[in-house]
Amino acid sequence: MKKFLNKSFLKFLIGGILNTGLCYFIYYILIKINVNFVLALTIEYMVGIGIGFYINRTWVFNLIKYKILTSFLLYLLIYIGIFIFNLISLIYLINEKNFEPIIGQLIIIILITPVNYFVQKKLVFSKPIN
Repeated sequence: MKKFLNKSFLKFLIGGILNTGLCYFIYYILIKINVNFVLALTIEYMVGIGIGFYINRTWVFNLIKYKILTSFLLYLLIYIGIFIFNLISLIYLINEKNFEPIIGQLIIIILITPVNYFVQKKLVFSKPIN
């Protein structure tokens, strides 16, 4: 358990809570003003990718001195996969299980956070990209 709760994971959680809170608030507002949940999710991810990359690169994993383009492209590729998984899961929860979009998205966020951390740590921010 101690290895799981290391410093970078705790920083990831703190940064993630801030970023996710902001993005979820955007999603929530968009849903409340009757924006389609697919469009709301897309906007949420577009905002979150930029903020999340900056937080993770500079504060969580502290890789500010390494090339930004390569790490951002890897980050973006990972987030495209996460977005697709999120979208399919959200459609399922809404259409098949009758969840409200706001509750369905909250459940998915909780489930994908640990996976997201480990994928970013191992693939995007694991070592210097020169």
